[in-house]
Amino acid sequence: MNNSFSIAIAIDFGTTFSGYAYCLSAHTSAGDIYKNTEWTKQVGQKNSYIKTPTHLLYKDGKLEAWGYHAKRRLGELSETDDAEDYCFFENFKPKLFERDCIDERGEPYIEQNGQRFLIVDLIADYLRKLRLSALNDVKSHIGAKINESRIRWCLTIPAIWDDAAKQLMEQAAQKAGIAGERKWNAEHFIFALEPEAAAIYCLYVADKELGIVENQSTMMIIDCGGGTVDLTVHEIIRDGVDKGLREVVPGSGAAEGHGGKDVDRNFITYLRKTFGSEAIDQFEAQYPDSYLDMLDDWEDFKYGFDPEGYIRGNFRIPAELRDLLKESYSDVLAALSRKQKKNTYNLWLTRETMENEIFGPVVDNIVNCVAKAFSRIGGKCDYLYMVGGFSTARFLQKAIREKFGSRVKKKILIPGEPGKSVMVGAASFARSPEIILPRKSRLTYGIASAIRGAPVFLLLEEFLPDRLPAGMRSEIRHLKKEVDNDPEIQAVMELARRKAKEIGRARFIEHLANRIDFDEENGEISLNRYFTAFIRYGDTVVKDHQVPDIFIDNDASSREAAIEIFATEKPEVLFVDEDGVEKIGEIDLKLPPIDEKQSRTIEVSMLFGDTKLKVKAKSLESDEEVEADLDFLTMHRQQ
Repeated sequence: MNNSFSIAIAIDFGTTFSGYAYCLSAHTSAGDIYKNTEWTKQVGQKNSYIKTPTHLLYKDGKLEAWGYHAKRRLGELSETDDAEDYCFFENFKPKLFERDCIDERGEPYIEQNGQRFLIVDLIADYLRKLRLSALNDVKSHIGAKINESRIRWCLTIPAIWDDAAKQLMEQAAQKAGIAGERKWNAEHFIFALEPEAAAIYCLYVADKELGIVENQSTMMIIDCGGGTVDLTVHEIIRDGVDKGLREVVPGSGAAEGHGGKDVDRNFITYLRKTFGSEAIDQFEAQYPDSYLDMLDDWEDFKYGFDPEGYIRGNFRIPAELRDLLKESYSDVLAALSRKQKKNTYNLWLTRETMENEIFGPVVDNIVNCVAKAFSRIGGKCDYLYMVGGFSTARFLQKAIREKFGSRVKKKILIPGEPGKSVMVGAASFARSPEIILPRKSRLTYGIASAIRGAPVFLLLEEFLPDRLPAGMRSEIRHLKKEVDNDPEIQAVMELARRKAKEIGRARFIEHLANRIDFDEENGEISLNRYFTAFIRYGDTVVKDHQVPDIFIDNDASSREAAIEIFATEKPEVLFVDEDGVEKIGEIDLKLPPIDEKQSRTIEVSMLFGDTKLKVKAKSLESDEEVEADLDFLTMHRQQ
C-alpha cells in the first residue's frame, strides 16, 4: 500500500448518524485525528455531537437538505402545509444490504410519494455532501489549497455486508466523487470494516486506560450500531516485524433485530398498541415535525434508561398527539387516564415494559450473537470492548457484563463516546492500512467446474458401479493405488464419503447420478457442477493473496463466457447447488478469436485479503488479460 498520501479522510456512514475524521501526518494516535464538532452548533442545538443525522430531504427528485438541516427544513414546511410535496428519508442504509425492493438490474430502491429513489443514489447524494464538508474542513485547517491526488479516502462498512452490498456502496462512492473510476483503485479509496476500525481505536484507548496491553492479547470488539451488530476478535501483535491486529476467527454479526433502530421500532409498536395504529399514522401524517421531535425525545430517553433502581419513567406525550387523541380518539385518552391515574400528559413506561417489550428482544439477539462468537474462540478472551452508538445504552451494557463478565480474563471496556470509535479508527486505518494483519476468510469461495478422470471413475466404482464403463473395471485396482499418492483425489473421495454420511447414502447417490455426464463421442465421463474452491471459510489470507489459478475449458468458437462465482459459510461442499451454497456473482469475459481447431482454456484467479474480493480471468491463447467484470448483483436481478 502506497503511503505517500499526506491526508487521510475517513467517512463513517451510519444508519442513524454519520460524520468524518481526518489526519494530516504519519502520526495516528487518537489525539492526532481531527473531527467536525460543529454539526449541532449549525442548527442552534446546545449539546454538541461529532456526527450529523443520516437524513435527506428531496423536492421533485432534487436534494433540498441533508443532516440536521433536513429535519429543520421539514419542520418549517409542516407549518406552511407544503410538506406533502417533499420526500424525507432516514434509516435507508440497511436497504443496501436487505434489498427488500429491487429493480430489473438488481438495484434496491424506496418508493415515496409515487417516486422511486435508488438507494445507491440516496447514499451518493449524502456522501457527496459529507465529502464537500470534509474538504472544506481540511482546507480551513491547513490554510492552503488541497491537492486531492494526495488524499486517501476511507469509507466504513459493516463486516456482515455481502459482496453485492459492497459493490453497490462502491458505486455510490464513485457517484459521490470519493472513489475513482478505476475498478481496483485501492490507493485512492479503501473500505474499512467497522469493527476493525473500532479495534484500531480501542488500541489507543487500551494504551491510555490500561497501559500498554501485552503482546498476543486477544480483544473482542462488539460494535453495536443503529442497524447492525458486528463482532471481531483480534490478537494484538506488539513484537516482531509485523505489528498490528491479527484476526483470530472470521468476523460475525447480524442485521435485522440487532440494532438501536430495532429498539425504536419496538417503541413505536408500543405506541401503536397503546394509542392505536390509526392515531399514530394520522399523527405522523399531520404533524411530521412533531413526530420527528418525539423520536428525538425518545432517543434521549432510551439511552438514559438505567435498569438499576428504575421503576417507571414518564415519557412526554407531544401536545399535537394529545390534542389529536382528545379530538378524534377520546376513548383512547380516557383509557389512558384511567390506567395512569388521570395523567394524560406523559406515557408511563414501566421497567417491565422497557425490559420485556422494547429493549429485551433486541438485547437478547445481541447476547446470542456474542455467545456464538465466544464459542468460536474457546469461550474466553483477554479484553472486550463495546463500541458503536447503541453501546451507550445502559441496559445493553448491563446484559453484556452479566452474561460475559466471567469469560473476559482482564477487563470489559466501553470507551468514552463509543459512537466515535469507528470513525476515528477508520482515519487511522486510512493512514496506515498495514495495521490490520492477515484476515480470516468469512466464506468459502469457488466456481462450478467439471472434473474428469480418476476421481470420477473411483466415485462411480464406490457409489454407482452400474454406471462404470466395462473397460474401466480392470483398471480400478490400479487407480486406487494411484490415489494413495494423490492428495487431491483423496480429498475428493473423503469429502464425498462425508457428504453421503451427512445426507444419507441413497440421497447422495441420487445427487451424484444427476451430475454424471457421459460423452459417447469421445468416451469421456465427467462430474458436473462440482464446487472448485478458491479459498475456504476460516483460511488465513493476507492482502492481495492470490490463490492457485483454476483452469476452465471453453468452446473455441465462443467469443464470450460467463463464469459463476459461488460462496458458502460451510468449510467444504461438493456441489455448487447444495443447500447453503449461493451464487454471489458472475464474471463476463470477452474472448479474443482463435482458430476453432484449437482448444481454449480460461485461467481464473482470485485475490483475497482486502475488504473487497477481486477476480481476474484471461484466455491462455491470448497474451493479454481478458476483461473480467465481476458483477455481484447478478443473483438479485429480476428474471
